[in-house]
Amino acid sequence: MKRNAIPLWLALVTLFGFQVLQSSTRSSEKDAEPASRLDELLGIRTVPGAFIFDLTSGSPAQRAGFDVCDLIAGFNGRPLRLYGELQAFVSALREAATSSGLDVDVWKRPDPDQGYRRDRIKIRMPLPSEVRIGADLSLQVLVLGVVEGGPADVAGVGFGEFIDQINDQKVANIRSLAELDQKIDEFVGRDGAVTLTLARWRPLRDSDIYKTTYVPREVVVKVTPAAPDSR
Repeated sequence: MKRNAIPLWLALVTLFGFQVLQSSTRSSEKDAEPASRLDELLGIRTVPGAFIFDLTSGSPAQRAGFDVCDLIAGFNGRPLRLYGELQAFVSALREAATSSGLDVDVWKRPDPDQGYRRDRIKIRMPLPSEVRIGADLSLQVLVLGVVEGGPADVAGVGFGEFIDQINDQKVANIRSLAELDQKIDEFVGRDGAVTLTLARWRPLRDSDIYKTTYVPREVVVKVTPAAPDSR
């Protein structure tokens, strides 16, 4: 198993504190991000989010009910994708926490052997704005599911994995994700396939240094060109 102290993308330590009011679990098949070209061509459903790869014991984030390997996909009805960059998303999240409260959209995995489930957590801000949350975040793109019999399904892409690279090009931020999404047709037209580097994260409960680890793998997703319209 590969262990790495450095996250797949640039880590960002957030600076807000909060307390849980209530939460409710929703199915992973509901309220997903709008389909991208990547999703449409490969038969894969994804959502980008702020991934918690490290969490301080007893921190405001932990007391609020967050855990390592959680993915914060949005808040107050606004997905991360709308903010363009992780830093802008976190800044807006903090501002909302200090003024109007939050309805956080988070994907959680109750057990390492189970898939992710969507959760909504309503929180308020009882602490001074300078209090640190005690969680480290990085941008990750979660695979929510695959279309049965579609290219990603045939290739073995799994629900709960994260997309790290597309054709050896790293998904470093929302901008690079958008750029790669626009190139999917080019990749498929040239090679008839797309190579995805996937990562499956899991928590490390017995480690004093690292709180998460991941195992990467490459999957070649072959795409059959659509038949020309005969009309």
